[in-house]
Amino acid sequence: MGSDDPIQLSDRKFSAEELSSLILRSLKTGCRTPFRRAGTKRASHHQSPAYFNDQQRRATINAGRIAGLKVETHLQ
Repeated sequence: MGSDDPIQLSDRKFSAEELSSLILRSLKTGCRTPFRRAGTKRASHHQSPAYFNDQQRRATINAGRIAGLKVETHLQ
């Protein structure tokens, strides 16, 4: 995370944020169906490893937003 180096998969290049967002979106979709209840809010909690620097933390936050998650952060 936080690297500008693209990752080549098949004939397409992805950023680390894009790949992470695809995983998060898949998890979101997989969890949504069995736990869907009318009138309830669902929340998820995401953490970055302690050794991540600010750039890597921000990339993780961006991946969540790209995946369509509501991201709340305590970063300044």
